[in-house]
This record gives sequence, C-alpha cells and structure tokens, in this order.
Amino acid sequence: MRSLNSVLRFLVVAGLLCLLALCAVDPAFAQQSASGAPITAQEAYEIGVEAYVYFYPAVTIEVTRRIATNVEAGKITMFGPMNTFSHARAFPTADFKAVVRPNFDTLYSSAWAGPDQGTDGHFRS
Repeated sequence: MRSLNSVLRFLVVAGLLCLLALCAVDPAFAQQSASGAPITAQEAYEIGVEAYVYFYPAVTIEVTRRIATNVEAGKITMFGPMNTFSHARAFPTADFKAVVRPNFDTLYSSAWAGPDQGTDGHFRS
C-alpha cells in the first residue's frame, strides 16, 4: 500500500510531464522557444494558472480514486476495489462523510470502473 505522499508526488510529477508535453506540441510555444526570446514573468504566471486549472480536477479525482479503491471489499462503507460495487446496507448516520451532502433516506452504492485486462491480454471494461 502506497502512502498518500508518494501518490501525490507521483501525480505532481505526472502532471508536470503532461504540461511539458503539451507545451512541446503547442505551435505558439515552439515559435517563442525557436526565437530564443524568454517568456516574461506574466506569461509564466499565466501558463501556471492554465496548468493548475486544467490539471487540478484530474489530480483530485485520481487521488480520490486511489484512496477509495485501496481498501478490501466490505471493510469501509462505499469504498472497495476497482470494478466492484460497494453498497451502503443501512441509511447514513450524521457522521457519514463519503458523500458531501448525503440524503439520510437514501441507500448509496459506488463503483470505480476502469479497463480490466483479461486472461487473453485484451483490455475490456
């Protein structure tokens, strides 16, 4: 089981690598680099803001997925392995936090679905 810090470190590095890949294929960025003119502090700030706005939801959902699926089936309500449903078998109590604003008359189920590699080597979902 990986610690949350190692997961966050991995996601930050992956996000930065994706940002570099996107910048490398952006024609405007390539023209600036080819001309040799350095970017200004304002341009660097704007690139950082755009990267944050673009990557933050993806990083947040990945951290949420890793935390929610790094649990054995049935150990914690609404958490469980990938490609399996986890059901709440009773109505939520006041301290239920798996849903931000739960309805107290609703039975919840959750699942994280992803591609699954079968025995024949092909992925299916």
